[in-house]
Amino acid sequence: MAKLKGMLQILGTIGDLTFRQTKYGIVVQRKSSLTKAKMRANPKCKKSLGASNEFTLACKGAKILRDLFIKAIGVCYDNELQSRLVTALRQVINSDKVSTQGEKNLLMGDNRLLRGFDWNRHSNLGRVFGANYRVSVNRQDGEVKFCIPSFIPLNSFPANPGATHFKIHCSTAELNWREDVTFTAMQSTDYLPLNDKPTLPIDFVLLVNENNLIPIASCMAITWYKEVNGKMHIKSTKKYNAAGIVDVS
Repeated sequence: MAKLKGMLQILGTIGDLTFRQTKYGIVVQRKSSLTKAKMRANPKCKKSLGASNEFTLACKGAKILRDLFIKAIGVCYDNELQSRLVTALRQVINSDKVSTQGEKNLLMGDNRLLRGFDWNRHSNLGRVFGANYRVSVNRQDGEVKFCIPSFIPLNSFPANPGATHFKIHCSTAELNWREDVTFTAMQSTDYLPLNDKPTLPIDFVLLVNENNLIPIASCMAITWYKEVNGKMHIKSTKKYNAAGIVDVS
């Protein structure tokens, strides 16, 4: 692939040359004579088409998953989230042992592979949130329970300069992998002081559809605040704002 140098700035297509802006500068590509119709008609391209379909499915799934949890994770994500989600979802698609090659999908894949995914690559939830917690799912009653026993904040979190308070956010979503049908439930604590006094136990019950058979993902996030003159100001330092998928049922 050629890279354009010099003062001439071109974007778009001239003849059979296409000029694209990338993070590496403007690159130049020659148009390919291979079209989708030719690829479908060529048996040798079947595998490539299947891989392309699965990649497209992973990209769509990444957007769905991000949109489901974006409100719950707040500022706890990085600028490479989309590409990291696509990588994780391609592993889920590849785990589909039922569908044929090229027809593998997210619903038939092992969604439990998403457990432990960190929304912010700069901040691991397990490192930042040192308290114990438990997530349980009752499909019959449509309940997802988050239980966090009492803990001492200063003993459970790494030192976060300037922070005086924090909030814990718990959320759950049904993974039907359809853009037109989405369901997310969420609850958050009040502002909790960052001190050496034990917190009260935290018990959240989030409701989902009863007798649901599709995967259910649960997420936890922690955000930090600084109190100034009685008002809370969020601290958006990527090193400490953490969120992760803690359970997939």
